[in-house]
Amino acid sequence: MDVPDKTYPDYERFHGRCREVIEVLEDAASDLTGDERNDVLYRVKFDDETVIIGKRLGRC
Repeated sequence: MDVPDKTYPDYERFHGRCREVIEVLEDAASDLTGDERNDVLYRVKFDDETVIIGKRLGRC
């Protein structure tokens, strides 16, 4: 997966690094934000760490 959105807070950290989504997490954050894209988070495995990234993912 890729982080194509330059406005994403961790764009510089994650953009261009190949990674694997290992889990998709869903909640009801859109009830507060009004944006259904906020309902999905991704647990992503890098070579050196595992992190959770928000809605702005694309394909490598």
